[in-house]
Amino acid sequence: MLVKTFESMTKDSALFNHTLDKIVKNRLPADYHKTISINFKEEFNGYHEDVKDFVRQILRITDMIKVENINIDTVLENAGKDQHERVRNFYELAVPIVKKYIHYCTDKSYLDFNDLISRSTSLFQNHEDIANRYKGKFQYILVDEFQDVNNLQVELIKLLLTDSTQLFCVGDDWQSIYGFRGSNVSYIIEFEKHFENAKTIKLNLNYRSTQNIVGASNEVIRHNKFKVEKDVQASKKSEHKIVVFAGNTEEENMQFCFDKVKELSDDGMNNDEILFLYRRSKMFTPYFFRFKNENIRVQGKTIHASKGLEAKVVFIIGLTEGNGGFPDIWLEDRIFQVIKKANHDLLMEEERRLFYVAITRAKDKLFLITQKGNESSFLKEIPSAYTVRTTNRIKSVVDKVILCDSCFSQLETLHKFCPYCGQQVKEKQNELDNNERK
Repeated sequence: MLVKTFESMTKDSALFNHTLDKIVKNRLPADYHKTISINFKEEFNGYHEDVKDFVRQILRITDMIKVENINIDTVLENAGKDQHERVRNFYELAVPIVKKYIHYCTDKSYLDFNDLISRSTSLFQNHEDIANRYKGKFQYILVDEFQDVNNLQVELIKLLLTDSTQLFCVGDDWQSIYGFRGSNVSYIIEFEKHFENAKTIKLNLNYRSTQNIVGASNEVIRHNKFKVEKDVQASKKSEHKIVVFAGNTEEENMQFCFDKVKELSDDGMNNDEILFLYRRSKMFTPYFFRFKNENIRVQGKTIHASKGLEAKVVFIIGLTEGNGGFPDIWLEDRIFQVIKKANHDLLMEEERRLFYVAITRAKDKLFLITQKGNESSFLKEIPSAYTVRTTNRIKSVVDKVILCDSCFSQLETLHKFCPYCGQQVKEKQNELDNNERK
């Protein structure tokens, strides 16, 4: 709307406002009513994803504040000193919402998961009689998935212990991948520092995956410095090497995966035995629709959601460098560092543990899907002895391995004698494998 106004109007605000009122009212529809308001969808049309993201971040910092046991006003004060306007503005908007959420829960007598732990901790600290009642009740305490505990949880565990209590913790520091939720891997790595007179029992035999998969995962995690040293061995011999495919485009990667899934299905592999893993759900969307159009139905999970799962064949997609790939140290966002300072080296190690978790979901066959010229640096940490690397999706990828007939150790094509037991490699087997690779 374009309207001409005159300088004389600006000298009298009442006159100016009256003029604007007349201009606006003359252009409103006849059935307009001043009490009518637009709804939420209309008001924020085009911004719904941004609103969702903002809410997700508020939920994240709410959990972090509770887990780190920080006063919310202290958080706002620290944020106000931040050099970045984005951080200051975020907390100015977020903190009142967090306070209202906490007030709402208190008013309704609602407790979220972290509240249950913090209230129990406070109860035991302030009421010795109640604490003693529970301390005497539990002589044996078992904590599973101990690599994922946070400060609040450990504080509660310690309040339940007496000199006669036996604490038994089960976990794998190599699979600690929930730092963004507040878990603290140091509790399992430095267990003896937190719980005196502890004894560590290491379980070093992997019953799920084959030699090549276990060997590759060991080599990847070996690059982490902050860990419990273990020498994990596989109970299963390898029949296949790990396939690393690097397409020039995402379309080539999808075609390669489609061809392989079809090939596996034709060989009698059930769809439920094939698992696709990825970092973000949106990465799998084009694969999902491609397979759906071809009447193929493939299980897909984020790597975090796949913890505890396994499959005979696993495809890990999106193994590129940088944003959204591996590594992707997104927690360096200053918004979260207001509450908990991030350590680049520790975040990098958690990224490597996430990759380790993904690899070890595979029982028999593993396909690592990357992009030519933008391969994840983590792929370089897997020795070539465990992999077949290709950019050709048309030729069949031969990933069979040669095993010694005597000691069943893995051999290379050029070996005439087994380097482990000295057994001569059969000429026919060598000739066959050489022909297959041509």
